[in-house]
Amino acid sequence: MVKVSKFKNAQYLSAKTAEEYNGKTFTIDSVFSSLVGQAGEEKDKLLVRLSGIDKPIVLNQTNLAMLEMAFGDDSDLWINHKVTLNLVTVMFNGSPVQGMQLSPVK
Repeated sequence: MVKVSKFKNAQYLSAKTAEEYNGKTFTIDSVFSSLVGQAGEEKDKLLVRLSGIDKPIVLNQTNLAMLEMAFGDDSDLWINHKVTLNLVTVMFNGSPVQGMQLSPVK
């Protein structure tokens, strides 16, 4: 079976395309900032790249806070630490949606 999600052109990993990674542990390979969003509405965001996953993950405020609490304020020191990626239901604009949660492994 070939998964269609492998052929979608999304630039970043999202909960919609992360099913195969749910519940698995990965090593943080890199952390970097990038402008994310529609042209004219871009915002500077922090992203992480995890070992074994081609697309980076844009960190929301929850994941950013969890990683900072676990590994410190200097994102360069997050590299080589392990995290577990879980798909969870979160509320967005009053509706339940699928989201990604990164849980630090200590």
